[in-house]
Amino acid sequence: MTALRERLVELTCDLIRIDARNPWLIEGAPGEGAIAGDVASRAGALPSVEVSVEEVEPGRPNVLARLRGSGDGPTICLNAHLDTVGDASWPGRSMAPVVEDDRLIGLGAADDKGHCAAVLLALEALARRPTPLRGDVVAAFVMDEEATSLGTQALVRDHRFDAAVIVSALEFVPDPEACLRECLRVLRDDGLLVCISPKELAWADRILQWLVGVKPEDEFRGGRGRAHRALETVLPDGPGAAGQRPEQGQDDLRETWHAALVLAENESAQRNGCARPP
Repeated sequence: MTALRERLVELTCDLIRIDARNPWLIEGAPGEGAIAGDVASRAGALPSVEVSVEEVEPGRPNVLARLRGSGDGPTICLNAHLDTVGDASWPGRSMAPVVEDDRLIGLGAADDKGHCAAVLLALEALARRPTPLRGDVVAAFVMDEEATSLGTQALVRDHRFDAAVIVSALEFVPDPEACLRECLRVLRDDGLLVCISPKELAWADRILQWLVGVKPEDEFRGGRGRAHRALETVLPDGPGAAGQRPEQGQDDLRETWHAALVLAENESAQRNGCARPP
C-alpha cells in the first residue's frame, strides 16, 4: 500500500468513526455537526486555506474551504457530502471501520466519507504546491445530501463557481431525466458534464440519450459500444483525438470511459455489500 493510499484509508476510517447519520432519515440521529467540525479543523490546518462554517439548519452546517489562486483564473468547486444513511442492519459495526483485503468496510466508506477524505487530501496537495494556481479551489462539504439536499441548495444559492466536481453517488435519484435536465439547465454553454454510471443498462442509457442523443442498440448490450459512440459524438476531432497514443490507434479517453463504467459497477456492488454486510 502506497503512503498516499495509507493516508486516504486512515483519514476515511477517522471520518467513519464520527456519527453523521441524517436526522431526516433516522429519528434522533446527530446529523453533521461533529463531522463538520472535524473536517473544518483539518482543512483549516492547511497553509493558505480559508475555512467558513455556514449553518444551514441548527447544528447542521456546510463547510467551505477555499484555497485562493493568483486571481486571474476560474474558480472550481470540489463537492462532497458529510451525512450518511442509517445503520439499522449493523449498528454495532457500522462505525468501527475494518479493512478486509482491498475493501474498506464502514458506514459511509463509499458514500460519501471516502470522497470527503479524497477531497481533503487533494486540497492538501494543492495547498502545498510551490507555485499557486491561477484560480481558486473551493472544497465544499455539504450537509443533508441523503435527504432533501438542503446543503447543496444553500451552496448554489449563496455561491458561484466556474466549474464543479461533485464527488458523490446519485444511485437513488427517483427521476434521472429530471436530474439531468436540471444539470443541463445550470450548465454554461461551454460547460462539460461528465457522468459515471453505476448501472450500465439503466443510467448509462439515459445519460447517453440525454447528453449526446445516443440511443441504446441491441448489439451493444455491455455498454462499451454505446460509450464509444457517445464519445465519438462529443469529441471534436473524431476517433483517437483525445488519446495519448493516437498513432497506435489507441484512445485513452475511450478506454478510460469504459474502465470508469466497469469501476463504478464494481464500486456499486461493494457499496451494497458494505450497506448490508453478510
